[in-house]
Amino acid sequence: MSIATEGGIVHAKETNLNDVLGKLIFWSAGSTSGSAYLSAGVVTKSRNTVELHLIPLDVFWSSTDVTPFDESGELIKDPNVKTVMINCRDKRYSTYPDLEAQNTYSHNQYLSGRKYAWGDYKNQELLMNVGQEEEDKMTELFDQACTYTAR
Repeated sequence: MSIATEGGIVHAKETNLNDVLGKLIFWSAGSTSGSAYLSAGVVTKSRNTVELHLIPLDVFWSSTDVTPFDESGELIKDPNVKTVMINCRDKRYSTYPDLEAQNTYSHNQYLSGRKYAWGDYKNQELLMNVGQEEEDKMTELFDQACTYTAR
C-alpha cells in the first residue's frame, strides 16, 4: 500500500508491484511481429523522480512463445534495458540519451525526467507505430510506478 494525494487530500491507495512489474507494452508492431517492453524494475531516484527499467523483446504473431530469455535462462537480446526517468510531480518523462547524443545537457535532462509530457509519444523515442491503447498502457505504467513509490 502507498500514500497518494488527490485534490490536496491524502489517502491510502492499493498499488503493489503487480501494478508496475511484468507489464507488456508494445512499442512497435508490424505484419509478422512486434517489439515490446517488459517492465522489470522501478527505482526511486529523488523526491519526485522514479526510474523505470524496461526489457525489450520480440513477439512473433505466429507463435505463442513470449520471453526475453533463452533455454539457459540468459537474456536473448543484448541486455539493452531501456531506462525511463519519470517526473511524478510534473507528469513528464525522459528516455536515457543514446551514446552518440550524450552530453551534459541531455544527461541532466534525463535526470530531471522533464523532456516529454506523459501521453506524448510523437517523438518516437519510446513508442512508435502503435495505437492509442499501447500509449495509454505506458501512461498508466508511469502513474502506477509513481503511486507505488509514493512520489
